[in-house]
Amino acid sequence: MQKEKSSLDREKLEQLQAKVKAQEKEILELREELVSTTVDMQKQKRELELTVENLKLAQSQLIQSEKMASVGVLTAGIAHELNNPINLDAVTFASAMDWLKLMMYGIARYNKIATRNIP
Repeated sequence: MQKEKSSLDREKLEQLQAKVKAQEKEILELREELVSTTVDMQKQKRELELTVENLKLAQSQLIQSEKMASVGVLTAGIAHELNNPINLDAVTFASAMDWLKLMMYGIARYNKIATRNIP
């Protein structure tokens, strides 16, 4: 009876040892999978960080381009406003000169006619 019990205990012990070995093997496989997954996630994290940095740089460049475009539009508007009065003065001056020439011609004709009629 002692022999049978001892034999059963040995079988149970061997079964338990086999289960422990199987679980240890499974734990090692899961650990390797976890390490592999961690490495992959770290790689993805680095790639995402690089992508974020690239996006920030692109955003900064886009903002700078927009600012420069706005400055260009503002400069063009200022130049336009400065040129309008100058052009208006030039046109007005030219018209005034034409009017003055016409008046001088009229006065000269009047003087010519008036001096002929004087006895």
